[in-house]
Amino acid sequence: MPEAAKSLGVASNLLYRWKDQQEQLSAGKGLTEDDRVELQRLRICRVMKVGKSAFYAWKARLAPLITAHELHMYQRIKVLFEVSRQSLGSREMAKKLRSEGFEVSRYKAMKIMARLKQQAKQRVAESKGCIKRVRVIDIICLPDVLLKPKGSKSCCERLFYLRMVSFVWQAHL
Repeated sequence: MPEAAKSLGVASNLLYRWKDQQEQLSAGKGLTEDDRVELQRLRICRVMKVGKSAFYAWKARLAPLITAHELHMYQRIKVLFEVSRQSLGSREMAKKLRSEGFEVSRYKAMKIMARLKQQAKQRVAESKGCIKRVRVIDIICLPDVLLKPKGSKSCCERLFYLRMVSFVWQAHL
């Protein structure tokens, strides 16, 4: 046996172990597939530093069941949260749900939002166009009609305040 182990490049005790395992399997004394799965679970418990009883208690625990009413409320919370562009907090969410007929407190809304991983974000107000000061020079120059303002280079120089860049102003002539 040692010569065979040398020719394979393995230790002789490993070759003996392989031989014993093969004999046990052929005699029906070896580990079955279920036993191997169980052994793997126990090794995982040892690696994760979790007791075997805790693993089996976790495995036997049933998943929490929710009613159709709760499922509808969860779906509604997701929709309201997205419509608000992720800005609804638990207080406003509870108010909106109550207005839709759900009986929910702020704390329950907060727990559900945490379970759904929804956290309100503070948004910066969208500007609908900031006021810009624009100097319009020589768009229309009618020297005969308009009087030249004091200190200006052109007869049509005026200051305009625009809300949007594409906004058009009409001058009084």
